[in-house]
Amino acid sequence: MLQVTLDADQKYLAWAQRPNCTSAYTDSTITAANYAATTAKRMFVDLWNDIAFQYGQPTYRWDHL
Repeated sequence: MLQVTLDADQKYLAWAQRPNCTSAYTDSTITAANYAATTAKRMFVDLWNDIAFQYGQPTYRWDHL
């Protein structure tokens, strides 16, 4: 999950450093990276929360990671 999120962040950084200003949301590379990061975060939180709840640890929402 962390690697996929880092990959998405790096895609945004590369986009921001381009000389032409266009919407990041029309860039298919960024869209794919966002989808992968969202999917990985949701999977991680689902696994984490099940275990964390059993052991009295904090639980999280995927969109807070």
